[in-house]
Amino acid sequence: MSAAPRVKKIAAIGRLAVATLVTAAAGTADAASSSFRLSDPSETALEAVVGRRADGGFVSAWRGFAGAITARRFLADGTPAGAPLLLKPSDGRSATSLRIAVNRRGDFVVTWEGSDENGSEGVNARSFRPDGQLVASVRAAEFRNESSTGSDVAIDDDGDFVIAWRGVRQIAIPILIPYGAIELGSSSVKAQRFTSAGTPIGRVATIATSITDPAPVIGVFEQSAPAVASDGAGNAVVVWGTRDGIGPNAVFARRLSPRGIPQGLAFRVDTRSDAGAYDPDVDMTEDGSSMVVVWQQSHSVGGGGFSGYDVLARRYDSRDRAGPVVAAGDLVLIGGRVSVDMNLAGQAVIAWPATEADFCCLPPVVAMQRLDARGARVGGNQRVSTDYADSAAAAIDDDGSAVVVWSIRSVSPPAVLASLLPLP
Repeated sequence: MSAAPRVKKIAAIGRLAVATLVTAAAGTADAASSSFRLSDPSETALEAVVGRRADGGFVSAWRGFAGAITARRFLADGTPAGAPLLLKPSDGRSATSLRIAVNRRGDFVVTWEGSDENGSEGVNARSFRPDGQLVASVRAAEFRNESSTGSDVAIDDDGDFVIAWRGVRQIAIPILIPYGAIELGSSSVKAQRFTSAGTPIGRVATIATSITDPAPVIGVFEQSAPAVASDGAGNAVVVWGTRDGIGPNAVFARRLSPRGIPQGLAFRVDTRSDAGAYDPDVDMTEDGSSMVVVWQQSHSVGGGGFSGYDVLARRYDSRDRAGPVVAAGDLVLIGGRVSVDMNLAGQAVIAWPATEADFCCLPPVVAMQRLDARGARVGGNQRVSTDYADSAAAAIDDDGSAVVVWSIRSVSPPAVLASLLPLP
């Protein structure tokens, strides 16, 4: 989101590192720009998430060596504001699904999934004041007798935040059959609201649930990793992928009240019954007047021997009235994540690591697409960087200027870079 409204997740530019000339790929807009290193040149940085304050300042967090997680505040011009904040040391314990949420005045929350010193898995959260002072360190969700493969966080203007995650629980011993095994279990998307001090608000809400993995008898039933966004008043929306038997994956959404109570029924976002929809993301305007959901849609290439992924987007108003599905881009890197960010006017930017052809092993680049306030494409895809990108994220400010951040492993040590793209 923009500098003026609350921002769920955005990218910043730093003042370290070398510039990289960006060339435009065939059929894309010219996107020549410079990139800057966000991570310190001496440290390993494999992934980054970033948020922006109302005054244009930034907060960035990244995952480093042996599970370390570091956050740092930046001024609007990219100058570091204060020393780095070590949220998790290099202790060898896992750290996945790194996310950040920042509100207008600069309160921020960083979350990740990982084990504690006793080996228990869960979602960890650290909340901070605008000056970087730690407010709370909490175990936001404990995976007792279950596992998780994805979580996300969003924050409101008061600093209260909401975390969504996927939980999988085995409820029966696998039964061997001639064609495989029946592994009966449950798969759920859950959410929990917290005060800025980390105190739970209400109970854990179950957004969606299903019986999992009775395949190959009647097909696969499961929920996949969710994403969450919030407006300034704490009204939230959760999106996730689901599979309901023998059909392809689909994307659903459901609203949450500021008390964390599910509102209404879940509704389907994608529209095709002949292609799978995966790994959604969502963002919402500060006033809650609109939201944009993005996801990856499979398509067959190479005579049907390989399935690539397109980037699709759909805008909704505050009453969940949907606009048309928009083809935002294509050629998503296998395993890559598509991200979206909106500004107060409802403009959006989408970023993803993309391949330059329908082939899994070509070096990925960073791609970006703009949407206007109606949810329609503005121009074509931009190739923001030709670096070997493992991940990518983007954000937009009130003036329409976009910032894109990505991680690369083609340098030693691996680093996180960012680029600023003004409104064309």
